[in-house]
Amino acid sequence: MSKHALASTIGMLAKGNQDKGVRVYGLAPGAVLASHDQREEETEISHRLNLLQRKTGADEIADAALFLSSGALASGQSLFIDSGQHLLDQPRDVIWLAREQAQATGATV
Repeated sequence: MSKHALASTIGMLAKGNQDKGVRVYGLAPGAVLASHDQREEETEISHRLNLLQRKTGADEIADAALFLSSGALASGQSLFIDSGQHLLDQPRDVIWLAREQAQATGATV
């Protein structure tokens, strides 16, 4: 929800900005680090719970930030750097989905 809220907010902030020299962008990264008390097995599973079935790299997020800083896009744009996770209709957060999957497959959690 937070990624979609950010995308909506960025558009509103850009429209409300009267200074044409200032651009407003949003960057919505995917999971890179383990969440809360997530174990390594769960983290690896959660990294595959997206369309590309792989971890989003910190380098990809940095590249997206550099791209936005170049000003190539119109103000008000948001980039989702999450390997397609925001496009999936998942019933709950990936930390819980990964934990359930790890337990179902007998992984040590």
